[in-house]
Amino acid sequence: MTVAIEAIPSEDSSLFTYLVFEYDKELFSDVHENLTQISKDGKLTFNLESNFFTIVRGAYHTLKRKLSITSIEKNKFSNSVMSLKTSQNIFPLEYCQLHIESNYFYFTAHTFKSQKKVEYQSINFDRTFIENLQKNCV
Repeated sequence: MTVAIEAIPSEDSSLFTYLVFEYDKELFSDVHENLTQISKDGKLTFNLESNFFTIVRGAYHTLKRKLSITSIEKNKFSNSVMSLKTSQNIFPLEYCQLHIESNYFYFTAHTFKSQKKVEYQSINFDRTFIENLQKNCV
């Protein structure tokens, strides 16, 4: 199951930006356990596979044909993602990471555009997000 979540680029842009990834039941189960059962003194950072995320950027009218923006606005994610063909607005990301703090987590990933590093960061999520994701991505 392919999932899309909102992302914020480290550079100014008028384009909508989303991180797209294949749902990994084990990963989200581990994150849920970490949030609910393991105490932490500070932020934990885990490296994910390079290219774990694909970035999808574009104008609203372009992206609404590829994923459900309404679902992302309502549920913080969409599992209604159409087939993504490679274009200048769709590309894999490097240095993908998962960050876990006391009761929330978020993702980051980087790319290099014209010799410039651009970081993409997801919004913060909590355990409720994982529970909703697990229900909808069976």
